[in-house]
Amino acid sequence: MRYGEFDWFGYFEWLVNNVDIGEHEDMLPVLSYLFKKDYIWYKDLDGTQAMNGVALRKKYANEFCPENDGDFKSKPCSVLEILVALALAVEDDICGEPGEEDPGRWFWEWLENLGIDERCTGKGYSKDYLDQCIDDWLEGDITKNGKRSPFPVKRKGVDIRKKTLWMQCMAYVNENM
Repeated sequence: MRYGEFDWFGYFEWLVNNVDIGEHEDMLPVLSYLFKKDYIWYKDLDGTQAMNGVALRKKYANEFCPENDGDFKSKPCSVLEILVALALAVEDDICGEPGEEDPGRWFWEWLENLGIDERCTGKGYSKDYLDQCIDDWLEGDITKNGKRSPFPVKRKGVDIRKKTLWMQCMAYVNENM
């Protein structure tokens, strides 16, 4: 790595370690794909969540490559980053006992809710399938209760499609704590 250059590979490993890859190591190719896929939001307030995803890069850079000149800011937030950032926020701010946080719990549940699980592993995973799962969610092609999104809820009378990303996440977390 040259002076001032961001360590993208190290950063990817750091993201994955934050959600306890452990027993999900066969999902690395899928996570790598999600790391390359841009998070595109359609509700104005969801841009804040994208900034939180990009803020993880600064956190990593401050800890592991403080000589970085900030070149990490130009790349848009990825789907992997947004989900990791949300999982970390949920554990840090809402659920986790100090020293016992488990953001992986939420992260892996959310991937499974999207339809992205062990069936997508290995070199044979379908990029078309992954794109369909992610695009349905990002474009709001989900059911009223959030099916085909990371945050499905059981409560009737809630239209998850009308909520910001953070509010969708909170509705799910409140139901599943």
